[in-house]
Amino acid sequence: MSFEHKPGSGTIFIVPKAERKPNSPFAKGQIKTLDGKLCDVALWYATDRNTGAVKKDKNGNEMFSVKLSEPYRKEGLGSSEPDYNTPPSF
Repeated sequence: MSFEHKPGSGTIFIVPKAERKPNSPFAKGQIKTLDGKLCDVALWYATDRNTGAVKKDKNGNEMFSVKLSEPYRKEGLGSSEPDYNTPPSF
């Protein structure tokens, strides 16, 4: 049995620098929303559009941008990722 998040919780992992591409997130993972829906989450450093510098709050803490999306599903044959959100068809 695989690990399952409780509603309102999740896990985020830092993407190693060697695996990051330009404009890709520095961290990603999955969360389960309060209503029980599984979502992918990605984090980027929030940057100034003009200078590219990382934005900071009034206390000097770095800011992040966050994106939630539907879980990634591999298409085609050989996909071992089950889709738990879609009921089976008989």
